[in-house]
Amino acid sequence: MDPTGLAGLSTVAAGEGIKFLYQQVDELLQRHRAKKDRERRPTPPIVAEPSVLPPPDPAMVKVCEPALRELAEILRKPDILRSPHALEAAEELRRLLAAVYGTPIAFRDEPSAPVRVVMTVDEVAGLVTGVRTRIAAGRFDIDMKVKRVKRTGTVIGYDDSAS
Repeated sequence: MDPTGLAGLSTVAAGEGIKFLYQQVDELLQRHRAKKDRERRPTPPIVAEPSVLPPPDPAMVKVCEPALRELAEILRKPDILRSPHALEAAEELRRLLAAVYGTPIAFRDEPSAPVRVVMTVDEVAGLVTGVRTRIAAGRFDIDMKVKRVKRTGTVIGYDDSAS
């Protein structure tokens, strides 16, 4: 299994993350029915990002509601962490909630998947950089294919000296 996402967390942290996800569905649907879903809501300490959930997209809530309910019910079971399908269901629920809120949801101490950069360039006469950043958090998987670099050209995969 890929060690990123919930699979990379301790059992306790994964349990907290799963609890956040199914409780979030309950709160989201309750606020949506009451037409009180336009407010921003702080997230608990298990959530690294975002620190505050933006208002959900009402159209996305309506479209995703059946799947949200089904996944929340699966994850609410007491022995869910023993199920081989628990993490798959939790990741799917997280993706749905991210779509509803329009922002990714990352858990504290969660290993992240690498940022993948793919570039195909015919000719370089100046500077081409795959990733250029001052503050890099995470991992990068950079795949650059360049057919020809002119004498004045430079190709850099990763540059952390950006100013």
